[in-house]
Amino acid sequence: MRKKIPIFIIITLFLAASSFLLVKANIIYGSHVAVVNATIADLLQANAHQLPKQSVDLAMLNSSEFQDVILAEVVDWQVENVALQNTVPIVQALLDDDPIYGLKADLLITYVDGTQIILSWESWRYGLVLGPIVLSLGDGPPGYIAATTVQ
Repeated sequence: MRKKIPIFIIITLFLAASSFLLVKANIIYGSHVAVVNATIADLLQANAHQLPKQSVDLAMLNSSEFQDVILAEVVDWQVENVALQNTVPIVQALLDDDPIYGLKADLLITYVDGTQIILSWESWRYGLVLGPIVLSLGDGPPGYIAATTVQ
């Protein structure tokens, strides 16, 4: 009986340390909002902290056909609504080597000029949605945004 207690403690400590490292490495997220916040932060960093104030496919921002898209510097954002969902049933997703989940969120964006816009953002990512927990396995496309309201 005494030998089982140290083994149990070692296993528990190992699992706790592993979970902590996976959260720190942005592989496991404890909430859907955390996934959106991390993804938006990455998206803003890739675009010099700028987003358009109009509907656009974010993958096309650097394309010559979207030269008329005006970007504005973002100073803050808040997640208003978020929905993450596996694209296939969970059993099938667990057996898939590249599972995908869909991501939809409404974001209240505050630009440097004080303008606030609610942007509806839609994209997908590699990973699994397991209730409130998300296992992130990689990035997807930047996605599509649609300006819904101006405040």
